[in-house]
Amino acid sequence: MHGSTSLAHRNSSLLGLGTVLWLGAASAFASPPPPRVDRYTDANTLELGFDEALAIARERAPALAIADARVREAEAGVEQAGVYRHNPQIQAAAGPRFEPTRRIVDWQIGLQQRVELGGQRRQRVAVAEALRAAEAGRRDDLERIVLREVGFAFIDALYWARRVDLETKALEIAEALATVARRRHELGDAAVDVVLTSAAEAATRRAELERARIHSTRVTAELGAWLGFDAHTRLRCRGQLDALELALGDPASVDERPDLRALDAEIEAANASGELAQRQRAPSLTVGARYGQEEGAHRVQGTLGVELPAFDRGQGERRAASAQVERLELERELTHHHAQLDAAADADAAQAWSTAARDYTQLGLAAALRAEANASASYEAGQIPLDEWLATRAVANEARREQLELLHRAARARVEAASESGVLR
Repeated sequence: MHGSTSLAHRNSSLLGLGTVLWLGAASAFASPPPPRVDRYTDANTLELGFDEALAIARERAPALAIADARVREAEAGVEQAGVYRHNPQIQAAAGPRFEPTRRIVDWQIGLQQRVELGGQRRQRVAVAEALRAAEAGRRDDLERIVLREVGFAFIDALYWARRVDLETKALEIAEALATVARRRHELGDAAVDVVLTSAAEAATRRAELERARIHSTRVTAELGAWLGFDAHTRLRCRGQLDALELALGDPASVDERPDLRALDAEIEAANASGELAQRQRAPSLTVGARYGQEEGAHRVQGTLGVELPAFDRGQGERRAASAQVERLELERELTHHHAQLDAAADADAAQAWSTAARDYTQLGLAAALRAEANASASYEAGQIPLDEWLATRAVANEARREQLELLHRAARARVEAASESGVLR
């Protein structure tokens, strides 16, 4: 179950990620060499396990490289906020004084510095640090989303590779049944409709095999793009759908989700901005000193200027910061609410799919496999004809496909539950 707010945010995030992914794949993103994994099976084929794929995503996913750059940009903003905003100013003046009997040149040179009161520089640094924390939270949340998509792609790659195997076996059985039907028809033991039906079934199985191969190629390429590999690197996913170990997480753990941490930091930044605007009510001072010559005498003066906040007292900035805090707090509350609901619903769904897969394996698949084994023994003993044995094998293969569908749904549900609870990061 997904709330409309969460779903809209997710779709927007995935749209941006898709753009990054396409650009990263097209240019190879100047990626560093991939981390060491178990082995390359040949010059261009890399074999990966589930944990290895997640580790590579954390290290070199193109989308995360851009997010890391945004964090560095925010860190530079902290440094920028710590710089004093006003530089010292030197002033000089000179000119003649005209008198009836003489001409005197007066001159003076001065140095002045504007001084902020009320800790405004310290408050600007607090705003920048909160914005840096928010950017780091958004980066971590993007990593959570990337890992979820990598998990989906890996699971889909395992699923379609297995589907290719099952569809290959189904095609072999269908073609064998079609051959039997033709021979029976030639002997006058089967009607032409039986031949046509078996031929159509073989054609269907052939089309399903091609579809499985296309999907297998596509999802493997998609996984490589998420991981930042170039088009020349072929991936081979290692593992079984029922052997992926992934904690579901407690729905209560959503409080630690990075998107919520990012919202907390944004609220802190907005509050700090309001405090900074409040401190603009303090007057600004300009202090300095002058040294010069006037009427032939040297003179030293101290100067003091006061800028009174008569018109601009930061009232507009305070109003904007207050409205931003109100909006962010509401967004944070709704995001937290939907995250808890989604995490609980996804955990229940993952458990239900896992239970359904386990029950079907123990009951439906086990029965189909026993029937296949009995039929094979009977066929070898000459007790049943070839077409009956092939039909039993087809039923067993269909049971394997049904188990695969359930395992696929269960694995994807576990990844979704782990992502929604914040465990997968």
